[in-house]
Amino acid sequence: MPNQDLDALTREELKAEVLRLQALQEQNSPTAFGRPIQSTPVGHDELLSAIEKTRMPMILTDPRQPDDPIIFANRAFQQLSGYSSEELLGRNCRFLQGPDTNPADVRAIRDALKAKRDLAIDILNYRKDGSPFLNELYISPVCDADGELLYHFGSQVDVTGYRKDRRTLEESERRKRSVFDSVLDFAIVVTDRDGIVTDWNSGAAHVMGWTAEEMCGQDASRFFTPEDNANGRPAYEMTTALREGRAPDERWHVRKGDERFWASGEMMPLRDETDAHIGFVKIMRDRTAEHLAGEALQREERHRQALLELSNQLTEHDGDAASLADIATSLLGRTLGVQLVGYGLVDPEAETITVERDWTSGGAHPIAGTHRFRDFGTYIEDIKRRETVVVTDARLDPRTSAYAEALEAISARALVNTPVFEHGRFVSLLFVCSAEPREWLEDELIFIREVATRTRAAIARRQAETALRASEEELRLVADALPVLVAFIDRTLTYRFANAAYKTWFGQDPETVMGRTVVDLVGEDGLAARRAGIGRALAGETVQMDLDWPWWDGRRRIADIRYTPRRDASGAVDGFYVFVQDVTAQRDAAALLAERADTLEREVAERTVDRNALWMLSSDIMLRCTFEGVMTAVNPAWTAVLGWREDELLGRTIFEFIHPDDVAHTIEGAKASSEGHAYSRFENRYRCKDGSYRWITWSTSPAEGMINAVGRDFTADKNQADALAQTEDALRQSQKMEAVGQLTGGVAHDFNNLLTIIRSSVDFLRRPDLPEERRRRYMDAVSETVDRAAKLTGQLLAFARRQALKPETLNVGERLRAIGDMLDTVTGARVRVAIDLPGTPCFIKADLSQFETALVNMAVNARDAMEGEGTLTMRLSCGGSMPPIRGHGGGPGPFAKIELRDTGSGIAEADLARIFEPFFTTKEVGKGTGLGLSQVFGFAKQSGGDVDVHSVVGEGTTFTLYLPEVEPKAPPASNDDASGPVPGGVGLKVLVVEDNIEVGKFATQILEDLGYRPEWVANAEIALDRLGAEGDGFDAVFSDVVMPGMGGIALAQELRRRLPRLPVVLASGYSHVLAENGDHGFELLHKPYSADQLSRVLRRVNHARRGR
Repeated sequence: MPNQDLDALTREELKAEVLRLQALQEQNSPTAFGRPIQSTPVGHDELLSAIEKTRMPMILTDPRQPDDPIIFANRAFQQLSGYSSEELLGRNCRFLQGPDTNPADVRAIRDALKAKRDLAIDILNYRKDGSPFLNELYISPVCDADGELLYHFGSQVDVTGYRKDRRTLEESERRKRSVFDSVLDFAIVVTDRDGIVTDWNSGAAHVMGWTAEEMCGQDASRFFTPEDNANGRPAYEMTTALREGRAPDERWHVRKGDERFWASGEMMPLRDETDAHIGFVKIMRDRTAEHLAGEALQREERHRQALLELSNQLTEHDGDAASLADIATSLLGRTLGVQLVGYGLVDPEAETITVERDWTSGGAHPIAGTHRFRDFGTYIEDIKRRETVVVTDARLDPRTSAYAEALEAISARALVNTPVFEHGRFVSLLFVCSAEPREWLEDELIFIREVATRTRAAIARRQAETALRASEEELRLVADALPVLVAFIDRTLTYRFANAAYKTWFGQDPETVMGRTVVDLVGEDGLAARRAGIGRALAGETVQMDLDWPWWDGRRRIADIRYTPRRDASGAVDGFYVFVQDVTAQRDAAALLAERADTLEREVAERTVDRNALWMLSSDIMLRCTFEGVMTAVNPAWTAVLGWREDELLGRTIFEFIHPDDVAHTIEGAKASSEGHAYSRFENRYRCKDGSYRWITWSTSPAEGMINAVGRDFTADKNQADALAQTEDALRQSQKMEAVGQLTGGVAHDFNNLLTIIRSSVDFLRRPDLPEERRRRYMDAVSETVDRAAKLTGQLLAFARRQALKPETLNVGERLRAIGDMLDTVTGARVRVAIDLPGTPCFIKADLSQFETALVNMAVNARDAMEGEGTLTMRLSCGGSMPPIRGHGGGPGPFAKIELRDTGSGIAEADLARIFEPFFTTKEVGKGTGLGLSQVFGFAKQSGGDVDVHSVVGEGTTFTLYLPEVEPKAPPASNDDASGPVPGGVGLKVLVVEDNIEVGKFATQILEDLGYRPEWVANAEIALDRLGAEGDGFDAVFSDVVMPGMGGIALAQELRRRLPRLPVVLASGYSHVLAENGDHGFELLHKPYSADQLSRVLRRVNHARRGR
């Protein structure tokens, strides 16, 4: 730096010069700056020559000599100190110190020299002329390659002026900082050009909460709101400040903790002394309170204007109540800027709200209709306590968090529900909904409540006006319909209301009467006749008077005139009502009655004589008694009919003479009579004096605490009716015997066919040379024939309602779908099977096999009726009632209704009454047994339902099966695997109870072949003795149901009581007990059964026994 003045060097330039010299030394040394300088191959002369030429004052001292004297001082140092080279060399540098040199600085230099380390320090030195200067001293040791200390190098810079300027600057900066930090109400934030905070005053910490340490180095966007950051607001302010010199700012900002505050301020650019842009300063003041107050005032004004507009519209609008609610919801939604507003009437008991119409915006959907409060939250209890429900975020509020999805679906992320109560009853609700979370302000809630109150008042007023108009219209209709003059006259005697009767009386329409005075209508003479009464009415008295008021054509008329005063709210009479009736006929009738009063008594006496004659001469017995049955009067017919005299009856109760079987019935009738009931026909038997009984039918009428009765002997009619009933029973028995005859012939025919197959197959099976393949074929034929015989038997028992069913809970729709798949093979390819099922399942309790058989039988009947081609439709409907069918009463249900409709030839009217009889068929011989529909009939009746048929010849037939619905029940788990091999008995001990010797032996043999240990007894009594009190080691009991003496069900019930863990399996081909009452909870095996079926059911009950 040969051309620069040392005094003009800045601090940074001085440091750069030092670094340059050090770098020069480092070029000749491998040691970095800050460590002792090593000697180099360069000679001392070269180094000193370089130092001599620099303008930085420098010296070298020799620590190896006593007192570490100066051995070199360049010209710059000589100029700085004022000493010549000769005056400097050989002296220690301490001579430059003076009286104000800081001893601590001296000690620091001494310590650095002793430690052989670098030191940079400001120390006060003195020149030769005694003037002080502040010396920025840098000392560094110079060592050889072995680390031995050779020299001390020192450089000096006079920084007196710089330090003074620096102190002045620092003092100014301290004053500015003091001001900067003392303004607590203003946040002052300094950033660099990129918006990174470089300074943060106490006001900023006070306003925004962050300390300077937390914010310096952070981006200033940290205290902008997320939405402003998303919109690029920080960059916009910096750009505006650079372009226009300032960027005013009034908006929401964020303080520590994400709390928002409203700031008012501006951003300005910062420039250095060269006008170069070096950053920004943002000055803000927290104006939240003022802003909120201003917003509140603005909202209050908006709300006031809105309420004023609401009142005007509600007052001027002449629509119905729903349109008034539309006005309120629309105004409320627009004022608050929400998405959904509605008003609805509330049913507090059902906890529902009915909304006719609502107001929406921003994509919200209308929710008009009836809604349950509890579908949207649990806040209904708060509403019932008359609390306004305020939800700021449905996801976070515990009352709505579980229902947030439903609320958000109607744009109700935040909501306010304001209830309206009248006379203590919750009547309506105004709801306001926001699609986004929202902090509802108190003045907004007050506004909403006020709108709700005014809306309800307006709606109530409109409803009252509507009701009043309706009432007035109704009153007008009633008044006009009356044949009575009805009017209201005020104190000026002017008509204010008149009904249609004035047209008849005066020949004037009511509209022309109203507004006229009394004298206009009746004249001066008429007014004079009425004046006294009018005066009394206006004085507050109710007036009645008769007045001769001829018709306009001169006919005589008497008017009943009544004046009733009307009072206003203060109680003063403001007029009176007029009621005038033509009572000419009544008055004439009263006169006529008066004329006949004398003759009436004579007529009554004459009729009394006639009544007494009737009492005495009647052939029907007559009775008067108390409600307790004590006879107070009887007529002579009692003697003729029953033989009793009057003195033998009076004072005694009727119950002494009534047949014992009829006493309770008669007591109930007497009690009903005491409650005012009259009988037109009441039958019971009375004892004659000779001890026999006669049937009496009574007509009774209670009056004055007594029963008046007339009885007629109808014993002969009763006997005749009984004889007719016996004849009808005999006829039905004859018809039944005819059906039994058909049944016997049909059974014999079908069973002979089946036995023929069995007999022939057995004959072939006895041949010893029969091939194995044919043997299997004949054995399969026998097995299949047995199954067909069992099926035939089941169908017969179902018709007789003697089939022992195994009811289970069935899904009707699933069974119809399953049977529908099977019917394709039954009906053939040309019959289309259609199934129509409801959307919801319904369940019945029925025997699955019999249910499916009934459907197949009806389907086969339909196929034959369609001659193999057509459409068969199966339709299911649920929850209905069963109508009366063939004279049998129906039922309220619910019933499952299964319809099978075909497009066949139909059934002739003459055959409809017989189609359910066994073996009745219209088909050719060999094409039908006549048992199919009888099975359907029997199954339906035994299952608690019925079957109906409707047919049109040439169009088709519909069979309708009604079965009672039940609640669904989970099917029980089964351990039985019917698809596997026959399970063995593995030594299980079984007691066989069978009265038929052949069946008992056969069952025992089957069980032995299966590995069981069976023991056979012939009846239930022996079985109980054999089992004893402990069961004697038996694992199961296998018993027939129908046996002499104690039956199988009674045995099973007794064993359940004695040995509850011992399983019982029942077997039967027929039992009226099972048919009527079910299996009583026991396992049931239908005869005929196979060895496979027997073994599986025994294994199943034993599995269940071990599981208990």
